[in-house]
Amino acid sequence: MYKKKIFLFSSSNRRLELFQKAGIDFIQKNHQINERSIDLEKFKPISHPKIIAIEKLKSHKGNNKDLLIAVDTCVIYKDSIINKPSNIEEAKMNLQLLKSKNHTVVTSIVLKNNNQIISKSRISKVKLRSFSQQEMNQYIQSKIPFDRAGGYGIQDEDFSPVESYKGCYLNIVGLPLCTLQSILLIFDYSINIFDCNIRCKKYEKSEDLI
Repeated sequence: MYKKKIFLFSSSNRRLELFQKAGIDFIQKNHQINERSIDLEKFKPISHPKIIAIEKLKSHKGNNKDLLIAVDTCVIYKDSIINKPSNIEEAKMNLQLLKSKNHTVVTSIVLKNNNQIISKSRISKVKLRSFSQQEMNQYIQSKIPFDRAGGYGIQDEDFSPVESYKGCYLNIVGLPLCTLQSILLIFDYSINIFDCNIRCKKYEKSEDLI
């Protein structure tokens, strides 16, 4: 019987580390797309990460029996996507914009197997703290924001940008293991979600999975 291989289309160190901690035997693949080149204007911001994740899978030419997984995270503020900053000015603009503000983080996980596509997206609500100009500049000088949707990471303890959040903690990091598990269980794969549920905080709506 053919054992399905799991391919993760991601270059994110955070996601690779979480896959490893979850005990998943996977093969890492780099996708070949420029996310900013995808035409997303006709779609609502909340659907952008799903569309981008699907695009990441299109470059795979291997066995269709395998499990292909792509993930994307978007930060949304006032119906606008706050991208990863590409330079210092964008990083400053993003952080100043989100400072002390409530916003939404959406992570979409897309799995493809043969012609079957399964996708789930999780929503978290986040509020950044009121940090000083000096704190912000030091954070930007570390170059960490350039690898973060919205220009910040909830897990960045030195800067500690988040004042409060509701929903899945790992969703804000960029990979909700609870959601990934619900997808992989369809194919009889069980994973270790360690403290995912413990760190989740009650969401203000009855359901945060779309």
